[in-house]
Amino acid sequence: MTNVTPPLFFNDIDHFIDTIPSLDTNSPLVTPKSIFTPLLDNYIDFYDVNFLNHKDRQNNIASEHKIWQSQINGYRIIEQYWQPNEHNGDTIFIVHGYFEHTALYAKIIFWCLSKGYRVHLFDLPGHGLSSGKAAHIDSFTQYSDILTAIIERENYPRYSLIGQSTGGAVVINTLLSNTHISPQKTVLLAPLVRSLYWQKMRWYFYAARPFIPSIKRSFSASSHDEKFTEFLECHDPLQARRLPLSWLGAMDKWIKEIQSHTQSMKQNYWLIQGTGDKTVDYEYNISAIKRCLPNINVEFIPGAAHNLVNEDESYWQQVTALLTKIYT
Repeated sequence: MTNVTPPLFFNDIDHFIDTIPSLDTNSPLVTPKSIFTPLLDNYIDFYDVNFLNHKDRQNNIASEHKIWQSQINGYRIIEQYWQPNEHNGDTIFIVHGYFEHTALYAKIIFWCLSKGYRVHLFDLPGHGLSSGKAAHIDSFTQYSDILTAIIERENYPRYSLIGQSTGGAVVINTLLSNTHISPQKTVLLAPLVRSLYWQKMRWYFYAARPFIPSIKRSFSASSHDEKFTEFLECHDPLQARRLPLSWLGAMDKWIKEIQSHTQSMKQNYWLIQGTGDKTVDYEYNISAIKRCLPNINVEFIPGAAHNLVNEDESYWQQVTALLTKIYT
């Protein structure tokens, strides 16, 4: 792997995070382009999520960007939202996948803004700029409790949910655990119940867990966008390099929880799945999800890989076509 000079914000990561305003103080949360700090400016430019002052003017489709840190269930959670130039009054909460973070979701943030939606994201514990051991969690419920707390605190009059992969599991768990959470629309993108080879891997997990805390992460291609997959492995400084066995334990708990769940949600939901997905066991997952969400509408994209929010342009156009159909 080629050694790459880390971006400016990461060279002083602790100071960068410290300068992010806290929700519990009177510090201003709005970060218009006129008062961006150099580190924040570097962060949003590095990940190409600068939708207020982008070098390509046609990408300047946000009227406001906010970033802040909040304390939720013992974690420092970094949240962000972008307000579109022409807001339709609705908000979309997006929950990212495992090993990911908010700033990797430029494509879907742009899509939401272009359709008039305010978009609200946060880094899961152990991911991105949020606190917690890298990529570690004991239970997916810890993720869901944070999403629930944010939804309840913001109290948007109209909102929808989109979850990618593990984010999809978080959204499902939130809906099943909190009947008062009532999004207008819910979209699951390649949602996780179990990973593709979990039945074969499970024995190794239980055998190894008493002796080692983590294993080396494999950067398998989860997208046809080769530049993106290279960026993850070689250039993104916020990527965890090891897979904690505790997270595999949390997934195993989640598999058992959804298998034993007896409540059936009657609202309408949507699931978009690529048939070229080599990350999750999507046939098993869809069957398990249908038990809990019987009215779910499943749409397949032939050949699309797992990371639908970062697929190459040909597949991404198919994803956005389906999203547009859902949100029309």
